[in-house]
Amino acid sequence: MLATSLVMDELLNLLRFPLWWYSTGLEAVARWLWEDLRLEWRRLGVRLWMRSWLQPMYGVRDITGRLFSVFMRTVVIVARGVWWLLIAGIYLVALIAWIALMPVAFSLIILPFVW
Repeated sequence: MLATSLVMDELLNLLRFPLWWYSTGLEAVARWLWEDLRLEWRRLGVRLWMRSWLQPMYGVRDITGRLFSVFMRTVVIVARGVWWLLIAGIYLVALIAWIALMPVAFSLIILPFVW
């Protein structure tokens, strides 16, 4: 009786696992990736750089200093934005890999028995 109950419980867990993988598990991974991207945006300080874009650097107020400040801040903002987009792309690939992992693993386990 106990062995039958244990076997049935494990079979139910085996059947529930894909449902968890694509519902709660996928939601947790997506939430974790989004939060990490949000923290990376703050760590890079892109918003802060954009806010001070037209402010002169080091208090230099002549036209050359202002132009140099705008140019340098533009370079930094673009570079940090590209870096953040690269990280976002890597996270998107990781999310797609999470979604594709279950069918790939299932096919690698089942296909040798079919052939």
